Amino acid sequence: MDRLLERLKKSADVLAEALATESHASQLSADSAVPIDRWKEARARVAQAQEVHNRAVIEYREFVQELPVPLRAKAAEQGIVAMKVSHA
Repeated sequence: MDRLLERLKKSADVLAEALATESHASQLSADSAVPIDRWKEARARVAQAQEVHNRAVIEYREFVQELPVPLRAKAAEQGIVAMKVSHA
């Protein structure tokens, strides 16, 4: 369980960082003559990070469903905390 929770947290952190980078790149593109290629690269990183995060969420949810019923609520609560994407 700890390994899955750590994967969730790490994937959420990576996704938050990718989203912040994309936001910055889009602001630069709108404010100057910065090529849209920079934004496209950032967008691709967001898509990849989202896919990794989605897989981590699915794996954790499957794990929780395999737990005995009395343990599920606490495990689900821990998963929700780990899944939260913080502001970078």
